[in-house]
Amino acid sequence: MKKCAGTGFTMIEIMIVVSVIGMLAAIATPYYLKARERSHRTSCMRNMQKIQQAKELYAINAGSKANVTWSDILPYLRNLPSCHSGGEYKGWELEVSVYCTHHDWRNNPDYEGFEP
Repeated sequence: MKKCAGTGFTMIEIMIVVSVIGMLAAIATPYYLKARERSHRTSCMRNMQKIQQAKELYAINAGSKANVTWSDILPYLRNLPSCHSGGEYKGWELEVSVYCTHHDWRNNPDYEGFEP
C-alpha cells in the first residue's frame, strides 16, 4: 500500500485558521450590533414622525380634540407602525409629541435635533 505524504492540513494549521476566524467574528460582532441598533432607532424615529403627521392631519380634519386613539389616526397611516425593539408609542394628546418607551428621544443625546 502506498502512503501519500504531504497531502492535507496539519492540526496546527486547522487550529490557526479557526482561531483567526474566531478573532474576526469577535471584532465584527460589536459593529454589527451597533448598526442593528442604529437601524432600529432610525426606523423608530420615522414611525414617530409618521404618527405625529397622522395626528396633525386628524386634528385638521376632525377639529382639535384632547386625546387621539389608534382607531382615529389609522385611516391616515398605511399600516400600523411598531417599534422593532419592543417599545410602545406614547403621547396621544394632540399637543404632546409622540415618543417611544424604548427609544426615548427626549433625554437621549443621539437624537440631537430630532423633533417628530
